[in-house]
Amino acid sequence: MHAKITARRESRAQEPTSVVRPSRGLAPRIDVFLRKLGWGTPKHAETAAISSKTIERDIGAVAALASDAQPSIASLLSRLNDVGRRLAGLGQEVSTLEKTIACRAAKSARTGAAMATPAVSVIVPTFNRARFVPEAIASVIDQSWTDRELIIVDDGSTDDTAEVVTICCEDPRIRYLRRPHAGQSAARNKALREARGTLIAFLGCDNLFYPDFLAAAVAVLGAEPDLPAICGVLVTAHHHLVGTELLFRPFDRATLIAANHIDLNTLVCRKSSLDRIGGFDESLRKLEDWHLVLRLTEDAPAKPVPVLAARDRMVDAIRISVSHPEEAAIEAIRRKLKLREP
Repeated sequence: MHAKITARRESRAQEPTSVVRPSRGLAPRIDVFLRKLGWGTPKHAETAAISSKTIERDIGAVAALASDAQPSIASLLSRLNDVGRRLAGLGQEVSTLEKTIACRAAKSARTGAAMATPAVSVIVPTFNRARFVPEAIASVIDQSWTDRELIIVDDGSTDDTAEVVTICCEDPRIRYLRRPHAGQSAARNKALREARGTLIAFLGCDNLFYPDFLAAAVAVLGAEPDLPAICGVLVTAHHHLVGTELLFRPFDRATLIAANHIDLNTLVCRKSSLDRIGGFDESLRKLEDWHLVLRLTEDAPAKPVPVLAARDRMVDAIRISVSHPEEAAIEAIRRKLKLREP
């Protein structure tokens, strides 16, 4: 009996001190369970030591990686800050651009509000020019200013003009009017009576507009409501100019009375001004454009605008300016307007 007690005390002395034995209840079974898991045994202590070393090694590796990554992270943060600054600057630029667009939109709205739709009516009289009128029509369609209508007046053509123009009239902004042959002035006046635009432009059926002409004209006349008309630059090889092919001069009434230097293809005027003077004089067979400009600018000048307006083309000898002498027309106009010789 004494030997059993002694053995039991020695066994208890060998138990690890780290294990706390429950004093009662489930203590015996918990103790057995812990021993099965190896808790408190030398093997467990060795495993714990190995695990500790592994953890220390892993911590060291992570620390090394963090140390190596620190410059890259710093560089990335610097780049992100730089991107942030650029985005902030871009935001300011976008804000400025939005304000600019808003201002321009407001200005356009004010200009548009002062003009009906369409803003511009382009009048093209034609007589037996089926070969050339499609190019004139195309130059109007290609205008950067799109709020416009095109009125083509067929002055009694006997060629294929009707068929050619009908093909082009698929655009709803193009209207085709026909009348018995009576001359260009009568054809233009018919179009003026039909025009819906606030502004009127004229184009010969054998000539061409430059793409930004109407846009420039609308901008100037919209900004200066007292102007009756503007005139742009004519590109021509048929006006006997010296050293240039550009017909463009400052407006001068005395010079205009001496001779016309405002080609009708470069003129954009207010319909109200044309209605006031009665349109074109249908009794004139030549220089009716000069007669119109003289009356149109009697009280206020036509403003020269440095924009390419039209290209003058000499496609055949049908032109009235070629087939009819000028002297009689000049004398008739001077009598009508009571103009003195320059």
